[in-house]
Amino acid sequence: MIQNWGDQNQPGNSNLNMGWQGSKGSINAGYGHSHNITGGAIAHSEGQTLSRSLGSSMALVSAPDASGVRLTSGNGVTDWQGFAVAPYLSDYTSNNIGLDPSPLPDNVDLPKTNVEVYPTKGAVVKADFATRIGYLVLMTLTRVGGMGIVPLVRRFRC
Repeated sequence: MIQNWGDQNQPGNSNLNMGWQGSKGSINAGYGHSHNITGGAIAHSEGQTLSRSLGSSMALVSAPDASGVRLTSGNGVTDWQGFAVAPYLSDYTSNNIGLDPSPLPDNVDLPKTNVEVYPTKGAVVKADFATRIGYLVLMTLTRVGGMGIVPLVRRFRC
């Protein structure tokens, strides 16, 4: 029996081989199994966020109440808390982190969909996206007696 536990992008595997050799023939049997888990995690004040991979410099994206939003630069998606990881950022230069707001529900709004961050080498920087929760209401107010119409747009928090 051979068993191997891998690290640094090497899968772990197990193999079991048995054989018998007689004067009229031989019998051989074998079984193999392999497994591999890759990815990364960032622990932060709100919990931990998982990622497919982590680079030298990265951003922790925070968009509260905006779960399931895809990062426009990369393959990340915000988790149930609104966090995601943008890996492989360039050190000491501007990196644009963007979110695609199309899957958001009607009561969630992202006023800004892009944030610029400037990480140092080996840093984890935070890319904060403000989210607004509420519903838009359009009301038309008229004065008593029908004198003049006053349109009003107001956001109400529910």
